[in-house]
Amino acid sequence: MKINTSLDIRDSFFDELYRLAASDKNVMLLTADMGAMSLERFQKKLPKQYLHVGIAEQNMVSVAAGLAMAGKKVFIYAIAPFVTMRCYEQIKVDLSGMGLGVVIVGAGPGVTYASDGATHHAVQDLSIMRALPGFEIYNPSDSLSASAVAKISYRAINPVYVRLNKGKLPSLYDASENFQQGLSLIKKGQKILLISTGIMVHRAMELAKELSKERLNPSIIDLYRIKPLNKDLLVSY
Repeated sequence: MKINTSLDIRDSFFDELYRLAASDKNVMLLTADMGAMSLERFQKKLPKQYLHVGIAEQNMVSVAAGLAMAGKKVFIYAIAPFVTMRCYEQIKVDLSGMGLGVVIVGAGPGVTYASDGATHHAVQDLSIMRALPGFEIYNPSDSLSASAVAKISYRAINPVYVRLNKGKLPSLYDASENFQQGLSLIKKGQKILLISTGIMVHRAMELAKELSKERLNPSIIDLYRIKPLNKDLLVSY
């Protein structure tokens, strides 16, 4: 049974992160001029675990690396292109090269911030982040998977990139899903297989409805862990 929820994907991630931080003083959240309703509790109730570095994403990565080397579990948060492409050299050297378990959270991937222009579009982030050794990459598709990814990335000892959409979307999962396999068969069909990730899984569901009018019944996979890819399970479908 799927869980009915009206929670925003981004809020679900940060709500879970807050719960983790409230029980672990080593968890720290660094932001670069980014706001969200779900961050207000960090600022008010966990001020020593929250740091606003200003519009200085490259410096934020290096600060996070230093904190991680001092034993902190660090999450850094900004708009996806700013926290990946703008900081790529720092991420490569300070996080990937050092194998530090810092979690990079990029908000609004793709053209989510369409009206803000090309500077705010993240259409290359997956390509460049996949090239970095040691990174895990997640792209949750609903509020439950977003909450699960917060817990998974908290436990990770290697660097993690979380590609985080925002918005309230229908639930795709129920509480029995453990999110350990890297992908899930959301809809079982015949002959056609649609593979998607993040918010685009919902577009795949819409496409399946349209295809049903043509008597086509595609299967749909949610690839919520993009790296490392579970090749064996994927090809089994």
